[in-house]
Amino acid sequence: MKNRDIMEALDAESPDRDGWPCFGAAGEGVQPRGIPVSWAPGQGISELPEGTGYRIAKDDWMIVQVHYNLTEEALAGTEDKTKFNVRWADSVEREGHFFLPDDLLNSLASPDPIELAPGEPSVEFSFDFEPGNFLKYVGAESGQLLGVLPHMHQYGRKQRVELVEGDAGPQCVADVQRWDFNWQLYYFYEQPIPLTLDSKLRITCDYDTRGAKDPVLPGWGTSNEMCLAGVFIVPDL
Repeated sequence: MKNRDIMEALDAESPDRDGWPCFGAAGEGVQPRGIPVSWAPGQGISELPEGTGYRIAKDDWMIVQVHYNLTEEALAGTEDKTKFNVRWADSVEREGHFFLPDDLLNSLASPDPIELAPGEPSVEFSFDFEPGNFLKYVGAESGQLLGVLPHMHQYGRKQRVELVEGDAGPQCVADVQRWDFNWQLYYFYEQPIPLTLDSKLRITCDYDTRGAKDPVLPGWGTSNEMCLAGVFIVPDL
């Protein structure tokens, strides 16, 4: 089935309201081509660096995923009045691509998801993301990292993102020392960071789980956790 057919079938399952459940991406069975932009509490307007943009074809569908509070009884029966605006351009100098690497969240798809130990003032999780794989895919020998979006939930304490090139020491890309869920930004650089085919981004999250009695599982709810660093990459083509 085509994406359009799948989405229309998903929407038809709830004729009393618009939309459909779309955990993770655009809905079960839908194969999205990419992620045009991400937003988190505190971010405000997301302005891409000058001269860059994200390609959207005239026949593309844009699916907006909204995370709702389903546990607050006072919100029951309220309507969603969310609106969003998109700035269009016929062309831009350089095409950018967004990625949302999160190996903690990805472990949900495994038989043994990663758990964060409860009752600890500091629990770390770290993994590597290799942007060189994308550069090879599009036929580029190099690229640039133009921005990063650190993201965790309520147990988040610190996050750092480091660029690792071969045997050289790690280079700081982002360092959040006092995580605040209500103050999340997409940090775009005045000077882009060069990437090679061998570049690695090492993402390390630190959690304070003293408020948890049971192991903290990864997930999209704020009582679960994520270790995500959204990245905006422009290949040198």
